[in-house]
Amino acid sequence: MSGRYASWVGTLLDPAKPIVLIADPGKEEESALRLGRIGFDRIAGYLRGGMKSASNRPSLVRRSRIGREGLARALAGSSPPQVVDVRQEGEWLAGHIEGALHLPLASWDAQRSKLPRDRELVFVCKSGYRSSIAASLAERSGFAAVTDLSGGMDGWGKPA
Repeated sequence: MSGRYASWVGTLLDPAKPIVLIADPGKEEESALRLGRIGFDRIAGYLRGGMKSASNRPSLVRRSRIGREGLARALAGSSPPQVVDVRQEGEWLAGHIEGALHLPLASWDAQRSKLPRDRELVFVCKSGYRSSIAASLAERSGFAAVTDLSGGMDGWGKPA
């Protein structure tokens, strides 16, 4: 629920569809309240125990992240992934990974058709928050090879 939690839900999800909350234990009610304030009141339930309760069911959770060094190696390889930068215009203009495709997260629905389906996609943002959302949306949209850059652009520019 950090960052712009309710704002991103309002931007990216359909309020007519039921939602199952996965929150830290004890935060379920606060999560539902924050979503209700923006018209997302179709809460179907919550996962008791949050993400920790899914740890014994790895088939339910897919989390793929790549670090700075791994991405640098992949980009130098013979079949480099497509880096997709989901930051806002000003962030993009301040600097980005060479060859990256700019697709701001807020315009996901309108622009996802620009993404190649024949390459691995690596999503990046400033810190990793928005890129993890974008990676989830890409998987939901049927993209198979999806990951995000751990630490985002903040970590990309730091020496190893």
